[in-house]
Amino acid sequence: MIEASLNHPLPNALVTFLGDSLRLNCRGSGFPPPEHIWRKISGDDAPLNYSREIGNLVISMATLRHSGVYECVISNTIRGMTIAKRDTVKITIIGNKNDRATVSIQTMQ
Repeated sequence: MIEASLNHPLPNALVTFLGDSLRLNCRGSGFPPPEHIWRKISGDDAPLNYSREIGNLVISMATLRHSGVYECVISNTIRGMTIAKRDTVKITIIGNKNDRATVSIQTMQ
C-alpha cells in the first residue's frame, strides 16, 4: 500500500514586496517517503531564479516575474502506481516597500 499526504495546507494567496525573500514549505508524509516537487503553473514562464529545496520553494530578491501560481506536488510511486497530492499558492509581488507615493497639488491663480 502506498500513501501520500500534505502535512500543512498552503495559503491560497501571498503578497510580498520587490526585493523581499520568500520561503514556502510544502512537506508531506507517506510510505514509502514521498517525492516533493515545486513548479510554476501560471504567470511569466521565463526562467526564474528560485530554488526548490526538499519541500521548500525559496525566492530570494523577488522580482515581478516571480508573480504567478505555484504548485507543490507530493507523490509516491511503487510498482507503477502513483498517488499524488497537490496544493497551489498564488504569489503576487508588488512595488518596493520603501517607495512612497507622492501627490502634488497645483493651485490656479
